[in-house]
Amino acid sequence: MDTVKTKKQNGNTVKLRTPTFNRLQTLKHKGQSNDGFITELLDLYENDLPKNKVVQSPKQARDMDDKA
Repeated sequence: MDTVKTKKQNGNTVKLRTPTFNRLQTLKHKGQSNDGFITELLDLYENDLPKNKVVQSPKQARDMDDKA
């Protein structure tokens, strides 16, 4: 799998496949940081959720399905 490596600044590293990284670079505003763009996406996603909805990771959802 082809991935993009970037210099680590202050914070954490997120590994992205090259096509995902390219989409990120295409969609963000000129001069906008990757962190700023991802934060904007998360805000949009969270604001679109029904109130009091608990967000689950795919693994948590699978575990809940397995218990049912």
